[in-house]
Amino acid sequence: MQVVWLTCLGLLLTVYVAMRNLEIAPRMKTDPRVDGPVFFIYALITGAAMWTLAGWLLHWPLGFLAGLGWPGLVVLVILGALIGFFALPDIALGGLLATTLVVPSSTLVNWWVAPAAAGCTAHWLFNRHRHGAWSAYAFDRAVRRNALAGFVHQVVAPTVGDRLRHAAALAVFTLPVFVALTPAALHAPTRPGWPGICALILVTANLWSWDWCLHAILREDRALYRLGASLGVVGAVLLAIGPWGPPLARLLAAAPAGTPIVLAVVPALRWVLIRRARTPSGRRNGLLRIAAIPTGLITKLVTPAVLLAVEYPRHHLLPGSLLVLGTVTLLNLLGAPVASNTMQLAYRLRWLPRLEERALDQIVGHWVFDQFVASSGPRSYRFVQLLAMQYAKTGEPVLRRTAELALDLVQREVLPYQSHDRRTATVQDDHDKVAAQWAALTDPATA
Repeated sequence: MQVVWLTCLGLLLTVYVAMRNLEIAPRMKTDPRVDGPVFFIYALITGAAMWTLAGWLLHWPLGFLAGLGWPGLVVLVILGALIGFFALPDIALGGLLATTLVVPSSTLVNWWVAPAAAGCTAHWLFNRHRHGAWSAYAFDRAVRRNALAGFVHQVVAPTVGDRLRHAAALAVFTLPVFVALTPAALHAPTRPGWPGICALILVTANLWSWDWCLHAILREDRALYRLGASLGVVGAVLLAIGPWGPPLARLLAAAPAGTPIVLAVVPALRWVLIRRARTPSGRRNGLLRIAAIPTGLITKLVTPAVLLAVEYPRHHLLPGSLLVLGTVTLLNLLGAPVASNTMQLAYRLRWLPRLEERALDQIVGHWVFDQFVASSGPRSYRFVQLLAMQYAKTGEPVLRRTAELALDLVQREVLPYQSHDRRTATVQDDHDKVAAQWAALTDPATA
């Protein structure tokens, strides 16, 4: 009976994953008639693999909730129902695979995964009546045909290679969690205590939040950034478990007591200066340049420092490292790296006039997808605004053509296929505002 229940639940969630992928197909610029099987199979396999790993990691806190009795079970039901109601069947399917094949737990299946499936059902019943444009695409072939007829296919999704490189980087960024949960990776005979485990999980959260801030740069440059960060994480893990670990841990422990506070203040101060830098100021810009170097060193060296503090406990070493790491992670969540990445993007745009027209079109198509089509896209027009600033200085016709192409693609390839909600209305307002600013710059008579 249990096998029949799990099989039916898995098939139901698989159907919901397919329906969700079909629902977002117009926004993802995917034509199911052309690459439907590849799109659905790839999305199903990659999503199931990623969320099975996440489900394995989540079974510890979820199992803790289950062990609290009825209060914890009620929380599990609510969490599962929210996952389903917000149309996230990938998470539920990964959780089912993890709690069935990896770490079997009938409690989590019945009290977390099953409510998620019920939430998915409620989502579709609600969504079909309230958001007809989205659900009609999933249910009505004629609606799909009409929508697909307008596709230009110039907005290009990341290739399989891009996605694999990104997944590999995220896997490397998750290494500290495996170090925390795998005693064999450490010299200690048992896992680190809860402070150490939380510190290593915070390291992974810091790296993942930094990775999200890479949306501010072009897709063509992200792979290099992620490669450098991945090599740094691998080097930090090898350093922590290698022969150089003990002397380095002693060196860090010998630092003055106020050092962690100073190291935490430096990146926070730079972020405050960036937030206040709305008007040009020579003194403020000079301070920003001075603070950029130590801030970069602190954000890169905090990972090996925390690993050393967990591997070789010393007095005040772990609390001090956690103070710096917590500050850097908080700044990442507030978007502090976006400012530095924006500066890199502005420098990159200086080279656009040297590129061929085809390469420029590809860059614009990638930017539109990453900013507006991808589910995690920030919907930012920073690329066009920087192009406008550069065009105002140089008057390069290539910059004008690139900016106009970007605005035109968003208008034709993104906005018509978005769901009609408050966020889409905000994107439309932002688009109209940026388009008006661009028109005023290129044709002052319209201002």
